[in-house]
Amino acid sequence: MSRQTLAFLLAFTLGAGLSACGPIFGPKCSASSCAGCCDQSGVCQAGDKADACGTKGTTCNVCSGGQVCEATVCAMPGGTDAGTDAGTGALCSKTIPACADTAVQALDTSRTSVATGLIDTVKDGTGFKSTVDSRAGGFNYNQSYVYARFTPTKLEKLPISDMQANDSMDWDIAFRRFVIRLNGGDSGPSCVAAAPMDVGTVYDSVTTAPAGLAYVMDDFLSDPPSCTFQDDGSGLGTSPSTALASYYQYAGCVKMTDKTFVVKTRDGKLVKFTVTTYYDTDANQTACNSGSPSASAVGGTMRLRWAYLN
Repeated sequence: MSRQTLAFLLAFTLGAGLSACGPIFGPKCSASSCAGCCDQSGVCQAGDKADACGTKGTTCNVCSGGQVCEATVCAMPGGTDAGTDAGTGALCSKTIPACADTAVQALDTSRTSVATGLIDTVKDGTGFKSTVDSRAGGFNYNQSYVYARFTPTKLEKLPISDMQANDSMDWDIAFRRFVIRLNGGDSGPSCVAAAPMDVGTVYDSVTTAPAGLAYVMDDFLSDPPSCTFQDDGSGLGTSPSTALASYYQYAGCVKMTDKTFVVKTRDGKLVKFTVTTYYDTDANQTACNSGSPSASAVGGTMRLRWAYLN
């Protein structure tokens, strides 16, 4: 066998072996090398499948909740998108928080069982009153958050645990003890946001969302790599600075501020929202609000008022 033939065979064998193992020395999947999306293995996908949906070299989204991949975006069949930003018309695709691992630790959301707390909703004029059992096992909580979404008929509790919620677009809002989270920003992969209305705004007087409201998602961790935790300023040190945190003040008890918010859901719906009580009875909440908390008060019974504005 000539040297030229031997060299050719060696080159062919080596090339075939590398091809079988994949593009080991190929460019890393990115916007410059992939028109579709990059899966968890760093492989470029077309971006048009429900389990790998995306474009321009972004991380592939996995469509859920009955969504399909339409034009490289997770959307409900028939043209209802996975979450419309009412301000810009942009689609809201799943975006895992940049500091996701730190968020799990800071929020203590590693539980795999569903919270036992229930949600009861009754009509309230053109809106609703919902009572949320956010006790989560008591002062030293031992349960997941209660996860829910706004619907045309009620605030619906979802049968998902903390670990499931960390990767879920289905929920809008979550409750545990006095902490209220929205599914967006540092709290979750969706884009639910809220804007506080001016101090003194009376809930019943709000019929439309004022122009120019600054909607923000939960933001209680600084940008990576530091991912530093920031509390809500209540003095407790462990409560995250969420978009709805100013519904209360803490001075030995959870005092209501009577603040009204506008919540923007992932599908662009606007909801006026306020928290009226945190304690088990109206009398115990009134005592707290007046600066004379009752020793018998039991926390974790949130009463909310809310209504769609569009």
